Amino acid sequence: MWWWIGGGVVGAIVIVAALIALVDVLRRRGELTRAQVSAYVILILVVPVVGAILYGLFGRQGAGRPAG
Repeated sequence: MWWWIGGGVVGAIVIVAALIALVDVLRRRGELTRAQVSAYVILILVVPVVGAILYGLFGRQGAGRPAG
């Protein structure tokens, strides 16, 4: 009976993480190539959990900023 609470919380976290990653990608369009922006947006939309995590780990490093 209580299973929907966990799914709702996890779903909300996934949506928030994907939105944060999408906003960050779109704000940095000038630092990334068009192909990079397109690839990250598609990855985040198609596979939100994995896409947001991969962008957080690798995408933020590729724009001339130090990792971390």
